[in-house]
Amino acid sequence: MLEPDLIYFRSRRSASSSTRAAAAGDGLVGIEFYSALARRLTLPRVDVPVLSEVGDPEEAARVLRSAWTLGPGPLPNLVQLAEAHGVRVMGLQGRSADVDAFSLWRDGRPYVFLSRLKTPERSRFDLAHELGHLVLHAHEPYPTAECEKEADAFASELLLPTLTLQSEGLPEVGLDPLIAGKLRWGVSAMAYVSGLRRAGVVGDSSITKMFRDLSARGFRRAEPGSSMPWPRSKVFDAAREILGRSIVEDLAAETGLSPDDINTLTFGQLLAVARPGAPSTPGTEPDEGDRHASGLRLVVGGA
Repeated sequence: MLEPDLIYFRSRRSASSSTRAAAAGDGLVGIEFYSALARRLTLPRVDVPVLSEVGDPEEAARVLRSAWTLGPGPLPNLVQLAEAHGVRVMGLQGRSADVDAFSLWRDGRPYVFLSRLKTPERSRFDLAHELGHLVLHAHEPYPTAECEKEADAFASELLLPTLTLQSEGLPEVGLDPLIAGKLRWGVSAMAYVSGLRRAGVVGDSSITKMFRDLSARGFRRAEPGSSMPWPRSKVFDAAREILGRSIVEDLAAETGLSPDDINTLTFGQLLAVARPGAPSTPGTEPDEGDRHASGLRLVVGGA
């Protein structure tokens, strides 16, 4: 059983206790499913440093970028990047609609569950937020509001490094440069402007105008005109390729899950034809994503 109070929930305040309990139940199902998958494949070893002693969440994000040799620029497909370092990333069931994401450590393995009810840009930030919980709060007995603030600060620095934003300087005046910037970094427009403010690149008066203009264009709760694709899991694509079309039926028989449940947990990838060479994220070349996800070595017969 998973205790909801020991799980890091995104949108925790808006989620009722019954919703959190339902999400925790989905988490336990997901853990059992991934264990069944791991018995058929050899998955990447866990390489997620615990950085609770670092103290500053932004410094922890910089330490993780260095440890994972990510460089100073935009990150590639974040799902594949997390998978390459042993994080088990899965989709959330629809009955957990008030929960955007959650994460936990279980038996020495890190898990992240993501909803796809938000835009790809905002889901990407959610994943970065959950990575923050995994590295910062592995030893926290109970999540707190301060933990949420720290995970947000970690996610912003991980996706939008302060030093890089400072070196690039102030974007040109107008909305078009802001939209180009958010596309390059693979974040929401609001998150990009917040990153500029955090880096001290833009003054308060300019920031206020940017937020006002973006809100007027519908960017407060959506990403109008965005063509950013949903990131694909390399694990689930490889599982289908290696284990074949019968994998869904085999896993359903072993776990008792329905094909629909498996479809949700795997972002629809085990029931859909994989798209070879799918791009990682806008502003990032596909081969860069492949380079960071190359730690995946899936072999039939894994323990």
